[in-house]
Amino acid sequence: MKLFEIYHHQGEDFLRFALSLTRHREEAEDLVQQIYVKALGQLDLFEVMEAEQIKGWFFTAIKNQFIDQYRRSKKHQRIPYDQQMLENLSEPAGNPSLEKKVLERMQVKEILDKLPKDLKTLVIYRYVLGYNTREISEIFAINPSTLRSRFAKVQTLLEKETLF
Repeated sequence: MKLFEIYHHQGEDFLRFALSLTRHREEAEDLVQQIYVKALGQLDLFEVMEAEQIKGWFFTAIKNQFIDQYRRSKKHQRIPYDQQMLENLSEPAGNPSLEKKVLERMQVKEILDKLPKDLKTLVIYRYVLGYNTREISEIFAINPSTLRSRFAKVQTLLEKETLF
C-alpha cells in the first residue's frame, strides 16, 4: 500500500520537519504519530493519490496540527495581570517568541506557495528536509549545475517577492 511505503521511506523526513517546528524530539514524534493515525483513518483517500501528493499531505497536515496545538495551548493559558509582567514582556534581542516564529514560518510558506511547484519542491528538499545539492540532484535526476541555476532563480524570485 502506498501510504505505508511512503511513511516507511519518508518517516525521517516527516520527523525532521516536525522537529523543525517543535524543537523537541518527543513532541515531534507525537506530532508525526498523530498525523499517521489520522492518515490511517483515511486510507481510501490515499489510494487515489500519487506518492508526491501523499508526502505533501503529510507535510501540510503536520504543519496544520502543530499550529492548532499551539493555538489551543495559548487559548487555555491564563496569565495573571500585573505591572511587573507587562514590563517583562519585551523580548531579548535574538530570542523571538514561539508565536513570532510561527508567524514567520507562515509568511515563509505564503512566499513559497508563490513559487512554481518544481522550484518549491527543490527549496523544501534543501532547506526544510536538509538534503544537500548533490543528494537533490540524484533524487530528481538533475545535473548539479542545473540545480544551482534553479536555486539562483529561486533567490531572484524571492528577492522580487520580499523586496530585499
